Amino acid sequence: MEVLKEIIQKRSNSEIVGTMGLSVRTIENHRYNISRKTGTNTIQELKIWMEKHHLS
Repeated sequence: MEVLKEIIQKRSNSEIVGTMGLSVRTIENHRYNISRKTGTNTIQELKIWMEKHHLS
């Protein structure tokens, strides 16, 4: 959920790495998995998905 919130705020992978202390590869994997599991391709689609599922 923390990575998801950072993505929604349009933060880059390197910005997320700086705040969370994870590797770039880990963030890339999280982004890929979130996109795959939600069926979204853009941040806007992800925001809509989150609202639909009451996660925003």
